[in-house]
Formats: sequence, structure tokens, C-alpha cells
Amino acid sequence: MSNFNSTQTSLWMNAVTHWRLLSFVTLMLALVLLMVKLAFWQMQRAEQKQVILSEYYQRSGDVFSLSLAIGRGSEQWRRVEVGSLHWKEQLVYLDNQFESGRSGYAIFQLANTPQGAALVKTGWVPFTGNRKQLPELKNSISQSQFLIRYPSKSIVLDADHWIEDMGVAQRVQQLNIEALSKLWGIELLPFYLDPNLDLNPEQLIAMPAEKHQAYALQWVLMAIVASILTIYVATIWWRGKGDEQ
Repeated sequence: MSNFNSTQTSLWMNAVTHWRLLSFVTLMLALVLLMVKLAFWQMQRAEQKQVILSEYYQRSGDVFSLSLAIGRGSEQWRRVEVGSLHWKEQLVYLDNQFESGRSGYAIFQLANTPQGAALVKTGWVPFTGNRKQLPELKNSISQSQFLIRYPSKSIVLDADHWIEDMGVAQRVQQLNIEALSKLWGIELLPFYLDPNLDLNPEQLIAMPAEKHQAYALQWVLMAIVASILTIYVATIWWRGKGDEQ
């Protein structure tokens, strides 16, 4: 009877140990797959950043007329010559925009061009700490050349309150040109015009491609270490099981 109980206990302990090993290996395999996926994602992000810089340097060099640029698909970063701008009263303050580490507003104003109504970026002002009053931008745009740019897709926590009527302007959490077009009852061009013609890489991309590549390498190395650890633990267990037999 004693030998039977001992055998049963030994079998139960082996089953528990086997279950723990299986759980460990499964968890580690899931982590390795996640790390590999994150590495590929970082490499994709690096490639996207390189494409953005390449497109900017390629398209911002030559000047097209706005009508020709629209005819060619209104490509992002295309430098265009606008025949005339007739400013309208509508103003848009894009919230939570950072420059030199400071939070503020990017300001856009509606203007009529020979090719249609468009939003024109007129500048940036720092946040004053008073959410009830918008700071005034004291500058004017007199140039005729601009870059075609499309709004970035930002995350809005409250989709129902992405826009606030501040009286003198609309304060928005994202630059939704289509929604503004419906709000004002005006057909807007699907892009905005940026007067800043000489952007540096830091203004184009928040994180350089090299940093994404470094993160990708980090995830790959972590996946390799996790794989080696899993193989080592499984090998030790199998050797111990063989010795018991």
C-alpha cells in the first residue's frame, strides 16, 4: 500500500511539473512571437519615416501651380504657387500642438484660391494657461508659395466634442477638413496650405527612422534571449526526466 501511494504521488508530481513546463513554454513562445511582431512593426515604421523624408525632399524642390498640382493628385509635400488668396473670417485653432517642447495652438484661416476654398496655416501660438480665451496670433501671410499638406490622423478621446465654438474661432482636437466643410457649408480642398517651405526632419517626423531600427534590433535581441532561455529550461527538464527513468 505504501509503494502504491508513493507511486501515485510521484505520478502526480510529474504531471504538475509537466503542466508547469508546458505553461512556461507556451508563455515564452507567445512572448517571443509578440517581440518578433513588435520588431517587424518598428521596421515598418522606420520604412514609413524614410518614405516621408524621401517624398518631402523630392516634391518640395520643384514649384507647381496649384491647379497643376491638383490635376496631378494633390500630392503631399508638393510646393505650389497660389495665384491669389482672399482671406475669410473663419479661424481654426488646432489644440495640443508642440513646438520646442511647448504646448500651443496651430492656427488655420480659411481663404479662397482660384482653385477653391482652402485652409491656410498661419502660424503657432503657445498656450497661455487660460482655456476660456484663445491667444491672438499677430502676423500675416504675404507669400504666394506653399506646401500641400494633409492633416495627420490624431486620436480624439471624445469624438462628440472634438470642436468648440470659441466665438472668434473654432478650437478643434483634430483638423477634420471634411467635417469643417460641412459645418461651414463650404466645399474645401482636401488639404491645407503650409507656408513653412523649409522643414527640418524633426518637424516632419517625431522619431527618426534610425531610432525605430534600434528599437527593432532591441526586440529581436530580446526574442533571441527568450528563445534561448526557453530551450535551456526545457532541456534541463528533459534531462532530469531521463535521469529519473
